[in-house]
Amino acid sequence: MEVKLRKEISDDFKWNLKDLYANMEDFEKDFSIVSETIKKIKEYEKLDISKPTIFKEFFDLLLDNSKRFRRLSDYASRYYDQEQNNEDADILNDRLTNLSTELGLAAS
Repeated sequence: MEVKLRKEISDDFKWNLKDLYANMEDFEKDFSIVSETIKKIKEYEKLDISKPTIFKEFFDLLLDNSKRFRRLSDYASRYYDQEQNNEDADILNDRLTNLSTELGLAAS
């Protein structure tokens, strides 16, 4: 059985990454937002999150950032899955791995 090249496969059977981000500019915008929000999350280390209002602020910030991060991660993973020999996709995946580590440390 012959294995087809990606360009030979109908678009009906490929990821439509534009459903996640219309372009890399939009991706980079969310990436920057997540990076900046991680800094805000770290500031909560100094606050008493046992207070309901502060806890809610922290939780809402963390939840929103996690959703945005998940979308970024899905995009990077699908982009990499399209062509695993694509250096740009590999770099994007590495950036998301680093961002994931930062987010995990900030949230712990």
